[in-house]
Amino acid sequence: MSFERQFNYQQQENKEIIASLIDDGSDPDAIYVMEHHISCHDKSQIDAISQVYFKAGYEVQEIEELMLDDGAKVYGFDIVIEQLLELDRINEDCRQLMQISIEQDVQYDGWGTYFIGEADEGDLDEEEAEF
Repeated sequence: MSFERQFNYQQQENKEIIASLIDDGSDPDAIYVMEHHISCHDKSQIDAISQVYFKAGYEVQEIEELMLDDGAKVYGFDIVIEQLLELDRINEDCRQLMQISIEQDVQYDGWGTYFIGEADEGDLDEEEAEF
């Protein structure tokens, strides 16, 4: 799949995530912690790639080893960006992260964040609140 096709799909996904958060009552004016997911099957490659993102100015979280349903191992980390739910800004972040992923031959797996409500902020179980 071409980069533009992947990016167009991601833009649609971004729009749907934001709409879901707001429709569910999440605070549209809050600052959100967005976790962009990067992964690959090669441990040594993911170590090197995390440094590429770090040197590009991103906040890179610890690398984790995950087991897929088929038993294969995958290694990944999150890139954390704090920002408002602004579609244009999120799309630009995704574009930049996806371009680096393609250049480095790793997988950009989208992003997630947590519901932020006015009355119950911090009271939700993280697994239930993640989008």
